[in-house]
This record gives sequence, C-alpha cells and structure tokens, in this order.
Amino acid sequence: MTSPILWLQFGQLSLVALISNLFVLPLIPFAVGFGLLGIGGSLLADYLPLDWLGVASVFPAYLVLDLMLTLIRLFAALPWLTVS
Repeated sequence: MTSPILWLQFGQLSLVALISNLFVLPLIPFAVGFGLLGIGGSLLADYLPLDWLGVASVFPAYLVLDLMLTLIRLFAALPWLTVS
C-alpha cells in the first residue's frame, strides 16, 4: 500500500481512501471498455456518413466517468477524514 509513503510525503493520511476506492475502482474496467468502444465507434463514424455515431459511441464512457467523478467528489467533501 502507498498510504505510508503518502503520509510521509504530504503529512496527511486519508481515512476514507479505502472506502472510496471500494466504490470507484470497480468502475474502471467499465470506463476502459466503454472508452475502447467509443474509439471504435468514432473511427467508424469517420468512414460512414453517420456523424452522430462518434458522439453516441462515447456517451456510455462519459456516464461511467461522470459517476466516478461524482463519487470522488462526494467522498472528498466529507469533513474530518484526514489525519495530520
């Protein structure tokens, strides 16, 4: 774990990091998978006369990434969860 290194480097230790990672880390494979599908859809949209395909193909990745950022902001806003 990198917690001791972070504590030595920054002088703070997050008490919510483990809990937040339990919620955020399982979403990463979905973000990567939808991102790869989005790349494929965007490349396909360049060769077909379907301009909407590029945007529609990356939208699921956007939703997953937005959920991840919302969870991160939620956990970061919790008060009194760092030890100095």
